[in-house]
This record gives sequence, structure tokens and C-alpha cells, in this order.
Amino acid sequence: MKPLGKQHNVNGILACGAIGIAFCCCFLPQFVRAQPESQIVCNDVSRIDFSNGPLNLGGFGLFTFTNGKACGSEAVSSQQDSNCDCTSGKCDWRMQIVRDTPLSPEPGISLRLLDVYEEHLTGSGAWGHLILFECQNGQLARIWDRRFMYGVKFTRKRNGFDLESGYWLPNDPHCCPSRRQTEEFRWSHEKRRYIRTYTAILKRDAQTH
Repeated sequence: MKPLGKQHNVNGILACGAIGIAFCCCFLPQFVRAQPESQIVCNDVSRIDFSNGPLNLGGFGLFTFTNGKACGSEAVSSQQDSNCDCTSGKCDWRMQIVRDTPLSPEPGISLRLLDVYEEHLTGSGAWGHLILFECQNGQLARIWDRRFMYGVKFTRKRNGFDLESGYWLPNDPHCCPSRRQTEEFRWSHEKRRYIRTYTAILKRDAQTH
């Protein structure tokens, strides 16, 4: 079993299957370095207003969201904010929080799962970006961070959740993965984290595993 925890790179694990990390990274911009969540005071994660405030999107940079939306430009220096006006027509990326799910896997533990859809307006690629937050020692902390090309389906379960995403074989076109990856995560009281208990690569027309 593979634990869902801090050993994951907070800049995002690109779940693109056999197309490879090098292929995936060519579609990701090099935005400014984001500030750590530790600068955000957090005593109750349910009270953090992610839709109207700063959000660290890893390699994309630090964005200020308004009503759950933000836009970004790739043409920025390391000293500039990567935000831009979504209505200007000059933005390269559009970000939108499409899911904000509170999770309470056991008494005394409160988590927030965000799904940020990152759409490349001036090029190829779009991503579903899952980020799991909790309060630690009075500060906001992300405990898991992962990107999925063209999004991910999240299904809440009794003691965890399931994920379904695209999986590309070497000869698949960029637009259309021929496989789907299913993953099941369940809460571990002993490890105090979600554990991946099952994963499979299936044909896209398959309905069961």
C-alpha cells in the first residue's frame, strides 16, 4: 500500500501514465515561486476562504482567487505576480476551483480537498489539480498535491474516496487516452493519512475491475 502523504512532491505529481514526465512538463509554464501556506494562520480549515484569497499552485505560482477563479500569464519575471485580468484576453492560463470538499475521516481531524481546474488558453493541455489541506500548529499546511492531465473524477466513499483519470499508452494521441486509471484511497487511523489501497489500468470502455 502506498500512503497518501507528505512524501509526494508538493509541486505536483503528473499522473500521465506512459507518456512520461518529460512530455507532461512541456505543457507546464514556469510561473513565479509560490509562498508557503505556513504564512496563512489556520485554526479551523473549514473557515479558510480559498475562493477569495491566495492559493499556491505549485509550479504555476501564487494566485489570488476571486469567486473561485484566477488567471495567469507565462510572460512574467521572478519578481512579478503571475496574476492577470481574465477579461483582458491576454492570459495564458485560467484557473477555477471546481470542487471544495470538507473531509472528516475521524473525530478531531478536519481536512479540505480542493480540485482546481487549470486550463491552458494559449496552448495544449489542461489539468485537474487536487490539493489536500489541514491546519497544523496554527498554520495552513498542504498534506497532498497531485495533478491529472485533463482532469480527474472524484467519488467520495464511506472511509475515503476513489479517483479516476486518463492513462496514455505510448501511441495514444495527446487528446485521447485509451486507458483509464482507477485508484482507491482509504483512511488509516494508525498512519493518520489516506492510504492507496487499490490501483488499476483499464480500457476506457471497461466498467468494472
